[in-house]
Amino acid sequence: MITVDLNGRMGNQMFQYAVCRIIAHKKNINYYIPSVGQPSTEGIHIKDVFKNLDLGILDGNVQYRYNDNHTQQSYDPNIFNISDNTLLWGFFQTPKYFIDNEELVKSWFVIEPTTESKNILEKYNPDEYCYIHLRGTDYKNHSHWFLDKNYYEKSMDYIRNIKPDIKFLIVTDDIDESKKLFPDIDCVSHDMITDFSILLNSRYLIITNSTFSWWAAWLKNKDIVVSPNNWLNYNKPELGFFPVDIKTESFIYL
Repeated sequence: MITVDLNGRMGNQMFQYAVCRIIAHKKNINYYIPSVGQPSTEGIHIKDVFKNLDLGILDGNVQYRYNDNHTQQSYDPNIFNISDNTLLWGFFQTPKYFIDNEELVKSWFVIEPTTESKNILEKYNPDEYCYIHLRGTDYKNHSHWFLDKNYYEKSMDYIRNIKPDIKFLIVTDDIDESKKLFPDIDCVSHDMITDFSILLNSRYLIITNSTFSWWAAWLKNKDIVVSPNNWLNYNKPELGFFPVDIKTESFIYL
């Protein structure tokens, strides 16, 4: 049995779940996802979002522990050599763990559209609109992470150069900040499941440097995804990309 500690919010837990289950799949052994996360999950559990998610079977006792390289959060192929009855701890923020199993991973994270998301998708047709995910709230307290107006403007210009008639919609957890930055662009803000469903069903998408954004972009094919270069180090490019292996060839980095 391979198990994992769930830490962080939805996007972080998705990486943790996927790595745990993909290891079990490759080793042909059971996996188990605890129904209660660590205190840092802030009361959010992945099962609350993906209702049909299989949490596996508890059929053994933990004897070993594998810790992610917290400093670099880089891909470690040795993770696939761990023993049965191992507990995983870390963030595992890289699609390299899913190579050759991308469609399998995508099949695990199925989310039902809410009434609100259906209404938004109908009002703001994904064929005509590029959705922008703007994360404010907690990110505003981390100037290292918060993306400035210039990033979004560059990204919109990039989309316009490809599709001149494109319109934009901001999906956000911070209406006030979004209106302050872009008073002329419509903004919507709903619960986590609704906002994720809206972003997931886009064709043109500008994301922020959060795992919530990353998964909404990666799970379902898009015409264009624009992403911040250097990810969490966007505002400190001299430090390079971090996490170092979260980068994917399917995104455009500006």
